[in-house]
Amino acid sequence: MSYPRGLWAAVMLSFLIFVSTFSHLAYAQSDVNVISSSSYADKNSAYHIVGEIRNDSERALQFTEITATLYDRNSALVGKSVGYALIDVLEPGEKSPFHLITLESGQVQNIASYKLSFKTTPASEKPKRLEVGSASGYTDANGAYHLVGEIINHGDKNSTYVEVDAAFYDANNKVIDVSTAYTNPKEILPGAKEPFEIVSSAPESNQIKAFSLNAESVEFSKMPEFGLPIVAFVAGLTVIAIFFRFKNLP
Repeated sequence: MSYPRGLWAAVMLSFLIFVSTFSHLAYAQSDVNVISSSSYADKNSAYHIVGEIRNDSERALQFTEITATLYDRNSALVGKSVGYALIDVLEPGEKSPFHLITLESGQVQNIASYKLSFKTTPASEKPKRLEVGSASGYTDANGAYHLVGEIINHGDKNSTYVEVDAAFYDANNKVIDVSTAYTNPKEILPGAKEPFEIVSSAPESNQIKAFSLNAESVEFSKMPEFGLPIVAFVAGLTVIAIFFRFKNLP
């Protein structure tokens, strides 16, 4: 039995589309890379791995799953810890903190090293409408580091479940802790701002010398640091152009 050439062409095209689509569901390791990471055991003997990753691909990625494979001094497998990047949707070049915790009884003291691997999927970019306002930190009497600031919603609708993620660095710019919190309240009206407070109680919190902040809500992502100046600059040029256009009218 023979089939029309058009049918074969349609079948081949469908197959190529299928392969192309599903080949992107799990991105390669090189698309997500670790910028910095470190580990520590807390007073409850839980083992923490903290750090930052960056999206080095050319498209937005979402729900980046991070797996830490744990080894002892003899490179024997101790266990695994699985978590996610704190920022759900990572745009090209954007960074996200991560924080993995393992509570495997009797194993924490055997952990000598770890290896990180990633799985992620493509995503649509969120509108950039959240601005991190003024933020500052201080250490309390118990040695915990507090980071307080404000998030401003420049969007045209409510921003819900606004999460603020912080990476804390030592003098060598190494990530030594990661923590997260919601604004209070969690919803920010258009044009409004709401406060947040993030606390680091890591053993090395007294070594914190710098921090970085990212913010995300269901609707919006964080604006780049130069976002507002560029918007103001473009708006200014537009006003000037309109002025001269009407000035030169007969």
